Amino acid sequence: MKAVLFVCLGSICRSPAMTAIFNKKAEKLSQKIEAKNRAVAHWSLGYPPFPKMVEICAKKGYVIDSTLHSELIRHDDFEYYDLVLAADRSVKERLYGFAPENHRKKVKLLTSYSEKFHDQDIPDPYEKGDQAFELAITMIEDSIDGLLKQL
Repeated sequence: MKAVLFVCLGSICRSPAMTAIFNKKAEKLSQKIEAKNRAVAHWSLGYPPFPKMVEICAKKGYVIDSTLHSELIRHDDFEYYDLVLAADRSVKERLYGFAPENHRKKVKLLTSYSEKFHDQDIPDPYEKGDQAFELAITMIEDSIDGLLKQL
């Protein structure tokens, strides 16, 4: 595997956190796997990661790249990335509908790799309290742990 793409609605909360958590946890792998994030909705395009997510990830030792800005999923992403992992079912459905038919098998729910939260949606914490961000991060951590066991 060479690359994995994490996708959420606006790519300012969950998918930047997924990328940061993956990058930190994947440091132990013998091979380098590229990780990026994208959005399926256009309204936050160009925006940086949400400050509350950056703050809470930092408290847990995960660094969200401050130069990131939200980008929309592109058709060529499905060709390039080995896995396209969605934060929730609605994002997965959008991705599946947008993906070329021969690449749809790459589209999965991130929590399909989770032991504790298997196939659950990672709730969007945008403009919610700290507990919503903590829950999202906990679900992402468990899912990334499961994903890395399979790589």
